[in-house]
Amino acid sequence: MKLTKKISKNRETKGSFLSTWSIGKRILGGFLVVSALTAVAGVTGIVNIGTIGRAMDRVAYDEAPTVDAANEMKIAMALARNAMEEYKGATSTIAADDASLVEEILNHFNQTVADFDGFVGAILEGGEYAGVVVRATD
Repeated sequence: MKLTKKISKNRETKGSFLSTWSIGKRILGGFLVVSALTAVAGVTGIVNIGTIGRAMDRVAYDEAPTVDAANEMKIAMALARNAMEEYKGATSTIAADDASLVEEILNHFNQTVADFDGFVGAILEGGEYAGVVVRATD
């Protein structure tokens, strides 16, 4: 009989770790676990906001001006092509009655080539051309 009481007493004292805690301690423990998880998520979010900010700066200051310069180059090439078409048309009609028109077309073409070359230089070496500031590319 004494042996049975001892075994049943051991079963009552042995239990899970949490079963020995009062309900108040269990609630407090759960609150602390949730608070710790929230703090970890907050710190992770703050660190990632900094990473996103650096990526946005890179796009805004490095990549966007390069794309803008490339678009300006595309426009310069289209204008050069148009100027050459005008030149071709002006020189093919009775040897250009108006020489000043041909000169104006050539000046326009030379300006578009200079614009294109200026943007190429800005992209390759960095700098500013026609109000577009570009960092040097690799």
